Amino acid sequence: MAHYKSNGCPLSSLWAVNCARQPVISMFMDKNAFRGAPFIDVYTAASTGDYDVIYHVLNSSENGRLLMKNISGWTPLMYACYNDHDKIVELLISWGVDRFDCNGAGETPLMLAALNGNEKMLALVYKDNIINMTDKRGWSALFHAVSRRRQNAVAFLLEHGADVNLVARDNGYTVLMVAAATGKISVVKMLLAAGCNPSKVSWEGESAISIAHSCGFFDIVRMLSSSARFCELHLIDLHNLLCSLDLMDYWPLFQMRNIDMETFFSFTENNLKDIGVTRLGPRKKMASTISQWRQQRRPSHAQLCPMCHRQYL
Repeated sequence: MAHYKSNGCPLSSLWAVNCARQPVISMFMDKNAFRGAPFIDVYTAASTGDYDVIYHVLNSSENGRLLMKNISGWTPLMYACYNDHDKIVELLISWGVDRFDCNGAGETPLMLAALNGNEKMLALVYKDNIINMTDKRGWSALFHAVSRRRQNAVAFLLEHGADVNLVARDNGYTVLMVAAATGKISVVKMLLAAGCNPSKVSWEGESAISIAHSCGFFDIVRMLSSSARFCELHLIDLHNLLCSLDLMDYWPLFQMRNIDMETFFSFTENNLKDIGVTRLGPRKKMASTISQWRQQRRPSHAQLCPMCHRQYL
């Protein structure tokens, strides 16, 4: 009979647990009970970065499991790409797994890799004829990289021919609109340099400049000012905003104090009164405009990308 002690637990065909405070409990166990037990499944291994499990399965007679999709349509390669395990990705690619597979949302391994911005991984899963493939929303890998503000991934995809003027099927957004909503000005610059059209509008009539404005990214608004439509001129600077409100008499007041659009939208009604907007009517009109802007402002990424809602960076 074998006994369990704090300093060791030899096992044979009979296992007894000996506790100082309890009577001996004996349990019969087949010594072969764990022989041949299955490894952790390949999807979990790929998700957690367990290279040894993937390597073992790849070199076993059951390596076909590495090509199979689970109930959500994900392959081990997709999980490795999504969770940024480039060594596992490299192993699977060298074995010849399919880089063209799509999961239930229509996302390819390249799209999932773009979320992490890992250039090495992107190079491993990249193919000329999949770079502009889109998922069910109409998002390409470039959309995914931009939505996560992954500048390195954006640069890689642009260098390899990513189309900057694709339009999402669900809302008509371009990749520049997504960039304007995330506030990454360096990515906006890259997209403009690559030929992205800033004048396009979404299904609801939004443009990159109006989206940037509603999210409070005034540096992007200024960068896109040359593409503003007539109806968006008031978004560009405070002079045009006051003109649209028929309050141009107050422009010298703001100009003298070097108050720009961003500062204006941070004001309270008391702030306006303090700088010299003493008349109640104009002050209420300005305060109402500021209030409306604040109410319309939105946490852009969570709305644009439901997939990333729970882990916005």
